[in-house]
Amino acid sequence: MTIVKFMLSSVILGMVGIYLLHDLGLAKLSIKATILGPVILGAFIFGLGWGLPGYCPGTSMGALGEGRWDALWGILGMIVGAGFFCGSLPGA
Repeated sequence: MTIVKFMLSSVILGMVGIYLLHDLGLAKLSIKATILGPVILGAFIFGLGWGLPGYCPGTSMGALGEGRWDALWGILGMIVGAGFFCGSLPGA
């Protein structure tokens, strides 16, 4: 249950923080249109980059810092997946 509590507290803190920044006029919220094709492709590439080496995003950075070069594949998979997702958004 430790991870569940950690993730839940992170989501709640992030949610409160984003709305606080919005209320203070420091951030603008906008809902993006959902286009399933690019989202599925980006998620697939991101998942491959995460699943094949067996590292989650946070631990892959730590593993690379420890000198485990196989973690680099996970990091590259995350970057490529995020790039496909961002490049596929309308107006990008």
